[in-house]
Amino acid sequence: MVSLSGQGIFGLLQTAALRGLAIPQDLSVIAFDEQLWSAYMRPPLTAVVQPIEEMGRRTVEMLFETETARKNASGSAAGREGEAVVWLRGKLESRESVRHV
Repeated sequence: MVSLSGQGIFGLLQTAALRGLAIPQDLSVIAFDEQLWSAYMRPPLTAVVQPIEEMGRRTVEMLFETETARKNASGSAAGREGEAVVWLRGKLESRESVRHV
């Protein structure tokens, strides 16, 4: 199971325990977006670590690029059209909540 929120993880772990499921023997759990407490859970949670610093840096760069493009547009108040897609590499912090097969 993959959970996208801290509250989701707690609910998932509670439901698994109520149903008698053992982590990771019966159910592997991965948290998306590492939390400070992930390593201290029992068992410690495997988590996807997002590159927060890189995300912030790229966001600021894109804002400056957009503002520069707006200023350079000849009398146009509109910014650039469309959407930007940026791929950043996250990291999987492997811990004891996933059974290795």
